[in-house]
Amino acid sequence: MTKKLLECIGIDPARIRLEWISASEALKFAQVVKDFVEETKGIGPNPFSHREKTRGMGGISSKNINQIPDGERRH
Repeated sequence: MTKKLLECIGIDPARIRLEWISASEALKFAQVVKDFVEETKGIGPNPFSHREKTRGMGGISSKNINQIPDGERRH
C-alpha cells in the first residue's frame, strides 16, 4: 500500500524497502543497507529534495513550503 501511495505522489516505489532482519544478523543488515543505497543511487535524486532544488534539479521550493500553515509543517 505504501508503494502505491508513493507512486501516486510521484516518488519511485523502489525508494522504500522492508526487510526483516534479526539483531543477530549484523552482516546481513550491512549487506542489505549497502545494496539498498546502491539501488537508490541508481534511481537518481529525490524529486522532492529541497537541496536538489537549489541546484536546479526540481523539488519543493521554499515559496511552496511557506504556504503551508505553521501547525502542519515538519522540519
